[in-house]
Amino acid sequence: RKQRKVTEHVQVPHRPFATHGYVITKSGAKKLLEKAWTVAGHVDSVIWGIQDLNLLIRNPMLVHQNMDADSTIGVDPWGPETWLPDTIKADGHSGITLNWALSEPIIRIPGTTFVITVGRGGFIVFFGFLAGILFHRQVPWLLPVHTAIFLSGALLLRIMSKAVGRPSASQEGLLASPLPTYNT
Repeated sequence: RKQRKVTEHVQVPHRPFATHGYVITKSGAKKLLEKAWTVAGHVDSVIWGIQDLNLLIRNPMLVHQNMDADSTIGVDPWGPETWLPDTIKADGHSGITLNWALSEPIIRIPGTTFVITVGRGGFIVFFGFLAGILFHRQVPWLLPVHTAIFLSGALLLRIMSKAVGRPSASQEGLLASPLPTYNT
């Protein structure tokens, strides 16, 4: 999407940050129900991928998020993300800091409490490729194995961030509650 001004206070957003205050039209709700019935990742990323969904933001913002509060989405209190100063902004519109954005969880390692965040994932990728290049003579398998793991992880993230459409009629019977119906 290309950022552009629609009116004096409304614009098409540059990126999907800080979608924490919504106004949804009936047609937008139908699109969300059809194309994003279930979400495996952050809803911000999923709705960003629905190209026929009209996304607009209010500038200045009407709803603000407390970036210092505990969150189930981000801000892990330790790790390389916390080494960055709070003054570096990832998004000027919402005020999200770079360390907050990098501390967004990607996946929890099964059987542990360790969470790979965007920042930790970046460190792992960077240092894995660096080690594979620097030690290619001593450990010739490191770079190809790291590349395969990286590509597998990227594919997993791509799959997780895709919207999953509404269940088919045969799948609806498997749901605990019936699907809502809407009069048009």
